[in-house]
Amino acid sequence: MVAALFTGASPAAADETVCGHVVRGAIPAKYQETGGLGRSPLGCPTTPELTTPGGQGAYTHVQGGSIY
Repeated sequence: MVAALFTGASPAAADETVCGHVVRGAIPAKYQETGGLGRSPLGCPTTPELTTPGGQGAYTHVQGGSIY
């Protein structure tokens, strides 16, 4: 199963490195909500934070899907 989790915009948050990839803003918080490193069914991030094609958001691909 591939999942896409969406998170609302948040104030600037500290960068976090997860499995060697830097994730920012609300993405690390959503990742932690799913269980975090070692417990999340999403697995490790496979990309750093990327900007959406329209430039209006960000996302990170993870082993089991994506967090937008």
